[in-house]
Amino acid sequence: MDFNALHKPYEGEDSPSPEAQMKWLQKMGIPHDIASRAILQVYTMLEQGKKFEETTINGRKYSAGWNLCQFILAVAKDLHQKTTAAYLEVLARQDEAQRAKIREDMLKATPKTFWQRTKAVFSNPYKEIK
Repeated sequence: MDFNALHKPYEGEDSPSPEAQMKWLQKMGIPHDIASRAILQVYTMLEQGKKFEETTINGRKYSAGWNLCQFILAVAKDLHQKTTAAYLEVLARQDEAQRAKIREDMLKATPKTFWQRTKAVFSNPYKEIK
């Protein structure tokens, strides 16, 4: 995939090169791997025929290149949010598993009281008590 060739129709002041878009996303706080995935995803859409056009919002004109950059930013933010949510779910599961293991270990390590041992003897007198 030739990123520069796909970006050619959108060149201008409002749309830097794909390399500059990557740097811009990183300045916006998007991690490198997510920025590269977002750019790859958007340029794949461009390759498949997606077009960006000039728009006017509240009397101000926005170029097609500006719309491209904003779309890349939106895709990157969405990917970042989804990735972070998935990571937090994994952390929550690991934390719960670790807490359950600690609880289980603490219960095993807690010595039985006199009454618990006595009850165990009388409920099954032939069973060995540990």
